[in-house]
Amino acid sequence: MKRAFSTAALAAAIFLLLSSCDNTNGILSEIQTEQENSSTSIFYRSSVQAFTRYANNYYAVTNAIYSRPVSNATGSGWAQVSVGSLGSSYRCRSVAVLGGSTLYAVIRDTSDAMKGIYSTTDGSTFAALSSNIDSMNVQALYAAGSYLFAVVNTSSAETTPTYALYYSAGGATFTATGLSGSGWIPGVAYDGGSYFVGQGSAIYKGDGTSFTSNKTVSGVVSSITGSDTNTRVYAGTTYGYVYGTTDSGTSWESTAPWGTGSADGDVAVVKALVYLPASNIVVAGRSMMNDYTSTFYGYYEIHLSGDPGLTSATSYIGSSSSALLKTNYSTTTQYLFVNGFYYDSTASRLFILENSSMKKLAALWSNTWDGTSLWAGG
Repeated sequence: MKRAFSTAALAAAIFLLLSSCDNTNGILSEIQTEQENSSTSIFYRSSVQAFTRYANNYYAVTNAIYSRPVSNATGSGWAQVSVGSLGSSYRCRSVAVLGGSTLYAVIRDTSDAMKGIYSTTDGSTFAALSSNIDSMNVQALYAAGSYLFAVVNTSSAETTPTYALYYSAGGATFTATGLSGSGWIPGVAYDGGSYFVGQGSAIYKGDGTSFTSNKTVSGVVSSITGSDTNTRVYAGTTYGYVYGTTDSGTSWESTAPWGTGSADGDVAVVKALVYLPASNIVVAGRSMMNDYTSTFYGYYEIHLSGDPGLTSATSYIGSSSSALLKTNYSTTTQYLFVNGFYYDSTASRLFILENSSMKKLAALWSNTWDGTSLWAGG
C-alpha cells in the first residue's frame, strides 16, 4: 500500500493542523478536518474526474469506476467495478444517476475507443444501453431534473472540437438540444423549473430539450451548479467570476473576480462549484488556466448574504488575488487543483475531486456536516 506521508511527517502535520484549527468559521477554515480517501493506492497521485452516489454506494471515476459502501469508514473498501463482458479492461469518462433509479456510464475500451453508454439498476451489473449515440464521441454525462444529458464531440478532429448537448428521458434515445459550439459544456443545472447550461461566454436557459441565451459572462463558463429545492443556479468562469440567480435567470449577481479578472496574468479559473444549503455557502474550486504553474490551488468559500447573495457575500480567504495564493492556505489540499465537487445531501457529506498527479497525495477528500454548525471530517 502506498502512503502519502511518513509517520513522523503525518504526526507533525496533525499537530500543526489541530493547533491552527478554528471551528467557529466555515468549511474552508476547517479544511484541516477533511479526510483523505487513501486506504488503497487507487487515488494516490491520481485524478478523480467524476463522482456520484447510487443507492448505498459511492462511485468514483479515475480511468475506471471504483465503488465503496456509503456505510464504510472514510477511504475504506474501494474496489474496481466490472463492466459487462469488458470486465476490468475498460476506461470510463463519466457517470451519472437519473432519478435515483439508474446509474449510467460512458465506457471505452483500453485503447480509448468508444464502446457506448452502459447502465445498471443494481449498482454492479452493467449492460450496454444500445443507445443511438454509442458510436459517437461522448465526453460526459450529466443528470439534472428529468433528463440525462450527454456532451458529444461532433468534430472529427480532436484539436478543433465541437461540443453538442443531447438529452434523454432515461431511455436509449438521445436527441440534440441544438446547443453546439467550440466551447466545453461543464454541466447542466436545474433550479426546480428551468435548466441552465454554460458554453462559451454565455449561460443558456431552457426546458431541457432546447436552450436560448440568458446571460453573457466575463470569460468562459467553466462550471455550473443548481439547487432545485432552493431555486438557485451558480456559474463560474475562466476569469475568476461567480454568477448567481435565484429568480430563474431574470436577474444575475456576480462576485468580484478571483484573480486578475482577465485572460492576462495568473487567473483563478473557477473549475467547480457546489452549493451547501445547510451552511448557506457556495464552495468554488480553483484550477489552472493553461499550465501547471498557476499559483491558484485549492478552493475558497462564499458565505452568502441574501439571494442569490453574491454582491455582498463574505468570502474566505480574502477578495484579492494576493490573498488567494496557495501560500495563504494552511490546508491539506492547498497544493491540489480541484476537478469537481459532489455533495451527498442524504449523508451531508462533501467530496472534493482533485488532481494529485504531481503531488504525493490522494485525489479524493471528504468532509461531513455535523447537523448543526461544523464540518467535522469524514
